[in-house]
Amino acid sequence: MTTFPHLSFLLFVFLVISCAGGSLGPGELCGNDLLDEGEQCDDGNQSPLDGCNETCQVESGWVCTGEPSICNQTCGNGTLDVGEQCDDGGESASCDSNCTLVLCGDGTLNTTAG
Repeated sequence: MTTFPHLSFLLFVFLVISCAGGSLGPGELCGNDLLDEGEQCDDGNQSPLDGCNETCQVESGWVCTGEPSICNQTCGNGTLDVGEQCDDGGESASCDSNCTLVLCGDGTLNTTAG
């Protein structure tokens, strides 16, 4: 029986080369302007409160599209989006500026509702 010692060596070299860079998990490339595995958005930074957070997930009240991701707030656009109770395009007598229904005692000041 003939053995192929060079075959096992080639397999070893292939495995070393293919794993040389290590394994990147979800979020490890966050901030590179590209949508990588596990990312919902990537706006080129890891700053929170701009629609795309530090782990490249879309923040509540935002919608993000493209590469790099452009994020826009959904509250105040006049369309009832997921997570909103109302959206009148801004504060109104029945809708607060954070797209929640006006309720007395909710801790939100709505000058339009009084």
